Amino acid sequence: MGGPATIGGKEVPSTDNFLPKKIRFPCVIVKDGSECKEEVEWKSVEHLFQAMKFDSTKTETKGHCRNIQEAEDAWNALFLGRSRKHPLREGWEEVKGHAMYLAVKAKYDQNPECSSELVNTTGPILGAPDHWQELNSNVLERVRFELSSESKGEESTEYKNWCQATDLPDGSEPIKVYLSPASA
Repeated sequence: MGGPATIGGKEVPSTDNFLPKKIRFPCVIVKDGSECKEEVEWKSVEHLFQAMKFDSTKTETKGHCRNIQEAEDAWNALFLGRSRKHPLREGWEEVKGHAMYLAVKAKYDQNPECSSELVNTTGPILGAPDHWQELNSNVLERVRFELSSESKGEESTEYKNWCQATDLPDGSEPIKVYLSPASA
């Protein structure tokens, strides 16, 4: 299940979505019927990704997403994310690549040591050997390209393909995570 990607024949630790690296992501906190946008801290890419799955506009699901955010580690977040007691967001299968891209990009943008590790790799990226291998490879290739080429304005056919695999599909609702207030 998961693990780091292989780049140039070597496992690269920062590519593991279970790696405990804090990231902040804008969420909507709902308290007493009022909504407040707030940057929320997540313990790993996996924590954020699992919460993105759910239709968190539903009252009972906001608490479930908060439980994912507060989960002790990525394995517990994954376990909570596999629950089907709460509804998945509409069109999840179509937007999950974009959700993963947003979470991974946030990790690399906010953790310079991870960014440096990824940018300093060469060669094709091979995601961890599981059913997410191709998508994770596309996400990581896109992020590496963006981090190393941000100011150069270069776009290759490969980059366009990575974007096509990880962009929000036309007509899809933007990905938002609604949370109940944090426990005291």
